[in-house]
Amino acid sequence: MCSKWLGKIDSDVTQLWASNQLGTKEIVDPTKSVQNGGMGNQKTSTQYQSKIVPVVLPSEFGTFPRADFTVNGIKGWYVMPNPIGAYEYTIAPHDLTARIPEPDLSIVDFDPITDPMAQYLSDWTPEEREYLGLPKIEVEAPSHEEEKDTPHEDAATPKEEKEASREPEPWADVDLEKNVINGVDFSHPPETKERPKPKRKPRNKM
Repeated sequence: MCSKWLGKIDSDVTQLWASNQLGTKEIVDPTKSVQNGGMGNQKTSTQYQSKIVPVVLPSEFGTFPRADFTVNGIKGWYVMPNPIGAYEYTIAPHDLTARIPEPDLSIVDFDPITDPMAQYLSDWTPEEREYLGLPKIEVEAPSHEEEKDTPHEDAATPKEEKEASREPEPWADVDLEKNVINGVDFSHPPETKERPKPKRKPRNKM
């Protein structure tokens, strides 16, 4: 059974994490050097140096093709328990489709909830609490003093009582449809009389 599968990864941080999951390995890196001797002779020497490198470089996970069911299949590294270890493998598209069962038409894809309360859990019953060893919940009845202090839902607040006892303002008698305010009709503007023009006195002729 596969314990991990590491496929195509685009994130740099996740690529580094996936590379660390596969660990490291030791390789021997040969280095050649050429020395020129007298009379045109050349001497070649090879030195071997060991290095510790990742089993898979982080950037390699970004080069994997995207998984599909038609062309690429699923390519990645499969991490198995010992003694198998990790290995690279590609599941072909025809193998993927062969393992997927046909859909059961008798099972609906989406079944909406008709009762909204069905998604909530009901409280434990006293019998269930006793069976599970849970403490009993005792509901205390309210005392007479608490009933007196607790205002009734329909009772008016002091602010509402003050508003109800306030006398109507003088401008309260307003009929907007007839443009009447306190018995005065403002539907027609009052008529204004023109002031007589003052008569000019004739100037005395010199």
